[in-house]
Amino acid sequence: MREAVLDYASRITGERLDDTVWSKDDPPPHLLMNIRIVDEAKRELAMGRDLGELRKRLGEAASITLAKAKPGMEKEGITSWDFGDLPEQVTFKRGNQTLTGYPTLADEGASVAIRLMDTRDKADEANRSGVKRLMSLDLKEQLRQLDRSLPGFNALALKFNATIPADKLKADLIEAIVDRAFIGEDALPRTAKAFEEQKKRAKARLPAVTEGASRYATAIGEASQQFLQSLAQHASLGRVAQEVKGQRERLVYPGFLARTPWERLEHMPRYLKGYALRLEKYRGNPERDQKHAANVQTLWNNYEARVKADRDEGRRDPNLEEFRWLIEELRISLFAQELRTPLPVSAKRLQKFWDENLR
Repeated sequence: MREAVLDYASRITGERLDDTVWSKDDPPPHLLMNIRIVDEAKRELAMGRDLGELRKRLGEAASITLAKAKPGMEKEGITSWDFGDLPEQVTFKRGNQTLTGYPTLADEGASVAIRLMDTRDKADEANRSGVKRLMSLDLKEQLRQLDRSLPGFNALALKFNATIPADKLKADLIEAIVDRAFIGEDALPRTAKAFEEQKKRAKARLPAVTEGASRYATAIGEASQQFLQSLAQHASLGRVAQEVKGQRERLVYPGFLARTPWERLEHMPRYLKGYALRLEKYRGNPERDQKHAANVQTLWNNYEARVKADRDEGRRDPNLEEFRWLIEELRISLFAQELRTPLPVSAKRLQKFWDENLR
């Protein structure tokens, strides 16, 4: 639709218009499409102009409908891969309609269940957790040993004791290790044979991943401690101190190890050192700091607005995740150049990335 409107506007004006003509403001409600959802008997189920809100309201109903339309597909109380292959999707008829469901393994705590999801994104997210749970049930001895012998955990807990309780830190560290060792970047298994092969890889990777995760966590804990000391020394800076405090809290919080992409963990100490350097430099040129801060804030506002929109739509865009970490690199480039960035970065480059990949 966007391209069609642009082509039409180009014909009307007599010149080829590009993407820069679009307003950055949200369109007024009357210009948004009014969407009406009906069932197979053409009875209205819902109507509105916010597709994300409609999906949220009807998503659970859709999953229930799929389960009823494909009886016998869902199964509970699974503790081993004894159910055959798990197809990526199933298509079937319900009345005159063709429905598509996405089978997934859902984590139920002490077991897993096969569920039918109404979107691939929801199925993929649930399936990763389900596969890890099923693998954890088979590798419980390895996990018990991991829980008892995390290298240097007591010293690590002291580094985070100002912000994260030790029990939550340990659970987070183990979750990060499990995710990386059990799955990492591998495709999720959908057959018993693939599951067994994945378990073998998981057992082989577990020691190295444990060492790597502990090393990353220790470096982050040390940098976090140093940042908090610098923050206490520069508390009189007011707005700037609160700004970097908020940025640090978005990086380091209960559960951050498992939620942060593995490849970003090694960079987090640099980001934290960058926050501290900004505080130390601020008084030397506050006008420059404020100018850079305004540019970064504009990009961050765009990011947060898109995160909310994607969450409402039930969508996940890897480009948005990349943009989030590019903002961290931009902060280094603007406020702590001596720490260096692994790639050239500027506000202009980030805006270009946004326009080309996220607009």
